[in-house]
Amino acid sequence: MATLAAMQLGKHVYTQKPLTHDIYEARILTEAAKKYKVVTQMGNQEHRATVFVKPKKYTRRVL
Repeated sequence: MATLAAMQLGKHVYTQKPLTHDIYEARILTEAAKKYKVVTQMGNQEHRATVFVKPKKYTRRVL
């Protein structure tokens, strides 16, 4: 798994879904994050797209 390899190098990881294929892989990554003291996050990159970010900034500015 690329995510595990990055953690072993001490890298913090933002992973696109699906994070794993099964619960066994998820548990391995959880233990690796603790062992290598890294922060991990799984998300949907689409939500970081400009089309979603700009309205959020506008809403904050207006409110």
